[in-house]
Amino acid sequence: MNKIEDLSIKKEIFKDQCWKFIYYPNNSLRTTPFTFLNTAEKYALRMLGIKSTLDLCLFLRISWSEMELMLNYPNYLNYTIPKRKKGFRIINAPQGKLNKVQKKINSHLQGVYSCLKHPSVHGFVLSVKHKSQNANIVQNALPHVSKRYLLNLDLKDFFSSIPAQKVYSLFRSPPFGFDESVSEALTYLLTYNGVLPQGVATSPVLSNLICLPLDNALLNYCEQEGITYTRYADDLSFSSDKFITKLQVQYLKHILMTHGFTLNDKKFRLRSKNKKQVVTGIIVNEKVNVDRKTLKKVRAMLHDLNTNGIDHASSRNADDFSHSLTQRNIRFLNSLTGHINFIGQVRGKDDFLYQKMYNDLIPWLSYQSMAQK
Repeated sequence: MNKIEDLSIKKEIFKDQCWKFIYYPNNSLRTTPFTFLNTAEKYALRMLGIKSTLDLCLFLRISWSEMELMLNYPNYLNYTIPKRKKGFRIINAPQGKLNKVQKKINSHLQGVYSCLKHPSVHGFVLSVKHKSQNANIVQNALPHVSKRYLLNLDLKDFFSSIPAQKVYSLFRSPPFGFDESVSEALTYLLTYNGVLPQGVATSPVLSNLICLPLDNALLNYCEQEGITYTRYADDLSFSSDKFITKLQVQYLKHILMTHGFTLNDKKFRLRSKNKKQVVTGIIVNEKVNVDRKTLKKVRAMLHDLNTNGIDHASSRNADDFSHSLTQRNIRFLNSLTGHINFIGQVRGKDDFLYQKMYNDLIPWLSYQSMAQK
């Protein structure tokens, strides 16, 4: 029995009114038959118990008139941000109540995906209990350590490659099995201009749910060929101790095309062990490690901070001077803290270099907390 069948069976057990005992906060779970469910299953079954648009409104705690307003006049703020290298990325940011509704749906969709999670996927996977990631770029990189050959593929226009029709089909199929009206309402609530929008809380988890057949197809083929496969959002990594042939690459491309995706050929990379092998920004040649450029940058930022002070250091590293000096200082410290935490995540919190960098940062953490108040 696969995970979808298992969750569908649990849904059928609670399909009548039982799910409302989980949903209503005034009913104690300790006095109900649901105590054996884990947190993800409780979140999942709350959503899977929806049987009508009335149930959907009850679930979201909004009126039908509010629902109609969101469906017919979705409130988005549209803007662009520059990509790291060239071009711009379009962001569709939901506003007001639509944003709150999407975040509520997201937490419950995360519960569903937590029950179905594919073992090769490490991006956009959240712990529904603590709202923190339990799958990350380090876990995504570890399976590829010390492999002779590494192939990196990147999906082109990942979210916008997923049409609203696929979202609708997802909600109509197991384990959801919603009727037409509920599936249509959820599709309109969670898509924009006919695709998954970049900037909506639910787009990442929906992409993972929709990509389950793709991940299964890629993993099945890779297991036959002795290839290790992981995916972090639109970054696909394949590694092997045997050379990855052109025929194998073509078949991987074929699998992607049959599931509606195309490759970004500019980010195609096949590297052997005698060259730097990188998976989602982490070096994997001998162990998971941080790129030397990142380490050099953090050392320079710390040296500038402790030698010349926060005002000078933030000004030297700022790319936007439209903010006040205090705001610029906070952004600098947040950036530096993020870089150091990343080093600790990759190299381990007991790593000497990480501990030295963190100790150099400690005197400035009080400034950071006081300035943000």
